[in-house]
Amino acid sequence: MFCILHKLYMIVYKLDRFSRNKYEMAIHRKHLKDNGIKILSAMENIPDTPEGILLKSLLKGYEPILQC
Repeated sequence: MFCILHKLYMIVYKLDRFSRNKYEMAIHRKHLKDNGIKILSAMENIPDTPEGILLKSLLKGYEPILQC
């Protein structure tokens, strides 16, 4: 984690490396968000908008298919 102008960020390589399933990811993201920490992906430039939230959910749902 690192801090820029009093904002905390957690950098992950890709979002699929952050957690093993979508439920785990939702719990961890909620916990981090409640503590003021934003997750950034080094390889995926996904905006922090409603569309970006939907895209993150879709990517997590397709993960088992893409890993085959």
